[in-house]
Amino acid sequence: MRLWQLPAGSQLRHWRDHSDSVNGIAFVDNDAEVLTAGYDGLLVRRSVKGALLATVDTGSAVTHMAADSDSDRLLTGHADGMVRIWRASDLELLQERRLHRGVVKAVAVDGDMARFASGGADGKVYVWSDIEAVKTMQSPPVDTWTLAF
Repeated sequence: MRLWQLPAGSQLRHWRDHSDSVNGIAFVDNDAEVLTAGYDGLLVRRSVKGALLATVDTGSAVTHMAADSDSDRLLTGHADGMVRIWRASDLELLQERRLHRGVVKAVAVDGDMARFASGGADGKVYVWSDIEAVKTMQSPPVDTWTLAF
């Protein structure tokens, strides 16, 4: 992980937290902290100064991550078909759902409406919220690689 200062383009800090690809990065806590998610199954939270704050082993490779700092939510998609919702501030697991058969390729968080979405290699796209059941969206013609609200 490398942290750069813009517009000068100078490197501020760097560290190695993952043994495989990093598949999600988000700034949280008023941009004072950075969260990363890796294919090694780890979630890591650091201060932007580099201090290690927390590490969580999710139990499965993280294939995609989305965060919303206003709602303090972090959504991870996994190689085992699981979708997990975490509290971003302390990486506490709040909810997990087995929605997909196969790899989850994309996730999204809508903090304003407390909605979540996931798309997988099974061709399915799902949307749900804390108060609404999972809805299956019309399947796209190809795998979903990104989602946004």
